Amino acid sequence: MSVAHRPWPGGLTGALLPACLLLAVAGAAYETALGARFVFDDILMSSGLTPGAWPFELLFSLQKDGTAAGRPVMAFSWSVNAVFAHWEEGARLPSPRSFVAVNVVLHVATGLALFFLAERLLGAVRRLEGLARSLALAAAALWTVHPLTTSAVTYAAQRAEVLMSLFFVLALLCSCRALEPGRRGLWVALATLFAWLSVGSKEVGALVPIAFWLIHRALFSRSGGLRDHKPLYAGLASAWLLTAGLLATAPRPDSVGWFSQSLNPLNYLLTQGNALVHYARLVVWPSPLLVDYGWPIVEVHRLADLGRAWPSYGPALVAVAAAVVATAIGFFRAPRASLPMALCFLVLGPSSSILPIRTEIMAEHRMYLPMAALLVGILGVAGLQLEGRGRSARACFALVVASLAFASVVATRERNLEYASPVELWAANARHTPQNSRAFLNWGAFLTAVGRFEEAFPPLQRAADLAEQAAGPERKMLPLALHRLGGLEDRRGRPAQAIALLERALVEDPENYDASKLLLDVLIRQGLWERAEQVAARSREVHPEIVWAGLDLVLLDLRAGRDAQARAGVARELGLPPDDPQIPLVLSDLARRAGRAGLAVELLRETRSQP
Repeated sequence: MSVAHRPWPGGLTGALLPACLLLAVAGAAYETALGARFVFDDILMSSGLTPGAWPFELLFSLQKDGTAAGRPVMAFSWSVNAVFAHWEEGARLPSPRSFVAVNVVLHVATGLALFFLAERLLGAVRRLEGLARSLALAAAALWTVHPLTTSAVTYAAQRAEVLMSLFFVLALLCSCRALEPGRRGLWVALATLFAWLSVGSKEVGALVPIAFWLIHRALFSRSGGLRDHKPLYAGLASAWLLTAGLLATAPRPDSVGWFSQSLNPLNYLLTQGNALVHYARLVVWPSPLLVDYGWPIVEVHRLADLGRAWPSYGPALVAVAAAVVATAIGFFRAPRASLPMALCFLVLGPSSSILPIRTEIMAEHRMYLPMAALLVGILGVAGLQLEGRGRSARACFALVVASLAFASVVATRERNLEYASPVELWAANARHTPQNSRAFLNWGAFLTAVGRFEEAFPPLQRAADLAEQAAGPERKMLPLALHRLGGLEDRRGRPAQAIALLERALVEDPENYDASKLLLDVLIRQGLWERAEQVAARSREVHPEIVWAGLDLVLLDLRAGRDAQARAGVARELGLPPDDPQIPLVLSDLARRAGRAGLAVELLRETRSQP
């Protein structure tokens, strides 16, 4: 009987106690996560949710744009979560508690799946058979409570990473089970299902067939087993059909793309060398952990720049390239020793090579699954060192693992507590990344949201200054910062400064409807009707799909006394017949905003007199 066909020692019943221990440490680490608030993409994904909506109605909405676009499993999970989420009375967003709680449950499930997979893989090495269960438990526990995983769990919108990883590990686990005699068809079907679900959660799931081939070749068959297990590999590879279909829809075009003015495959690749080195450091010493690194782009746009910019990318790139080459060579000479690094580089490849992800040059959640491979590999090497040693050596090893797990639980609890206060979270982020305009923008935005307007002004001004100096993706922060600064100046009773800032914001981004709307309101309150009409007309031209952009023009018609034109405009914008009873009601509200209180009252009487 080959190594692959060995029965699972003790079966599932024998793994019950280790699984309970894993649940206990995971619960201790993530209990504080339940107080987390929505941050960053969480807010964008939740802003379109409405209480009482059906899951499929929300599903199609989430598929249009944002983190869940092109990820139907992630979108469906989020939409079902939204249906059962708690909504505070008058709240614009649902309570984050249930969203984070589901993430924690999925994370613990991934840790359990990792434990069962690691036990099987480590048990395939004859020298580790007796220690496989203990080593797998240690690896899964350290991974589950590692502070670096908080970015994918407590940052709720990164559920895509957790779901993809859960189904990725389950697909590998079922694939390993399909190598053994008995009910192979069932395990092939389950492996195929999980491969599809992994792809539907995040595109990286398409790497499942390659990852399993690496595992198969390293541990079970030097030939890779393609000929002997065609149905299994065909099932796993069939998930590529879903990958192609989802990518064909070009999801998230604003965040992923080959070329932009300042970010292209070359300088993105050079930048990723530094990012990968930093990932490795965070695995060993996870501090500081940040929501947004604002990682600086290596300024190389042509071959002549390579020599000049060498100090900024060279050492890290050489180190990473050497590790990749050594892993590739080692995999064909000593595949078992090189397998963890091969899996790590494989999963990191799509986001850390030449495909620019403009909104996240570096992100902690990308290490979520690769770190699992590294920890299993490290614990496997430690197990080999324990071979033949006495109980005292094993007791010392257990003490070291327990100490690391305890320290990780403490650090993870503290990191999760930071998510409970977005103001402090972004303040700390800005302190650690003083050149990151997005961190300052979010810091100022959350200060504004809690009514701390005077405190919000300096970080927003800093965000605008940094964005104005930037030439890359951070330049997009400028109109947002100017818009928020304009809103603050309006609140401070300085309309002239507010108008100037908002007009600058629209020059930078003519499609910013919120800035256009705020500018229009300020102009109306200042009686600058001619400029207001110009802004409204431009907004209507840029945003023909937004009803209120057209109604703003109606408001100005009312101000100018063009009542008949205003009535026709409401009917046109709302798609109503000219005698519809809703028209006077809408006109009444617009007349009030236009300063024509008498007409507003008259229109209200008209609505009441209608049958």
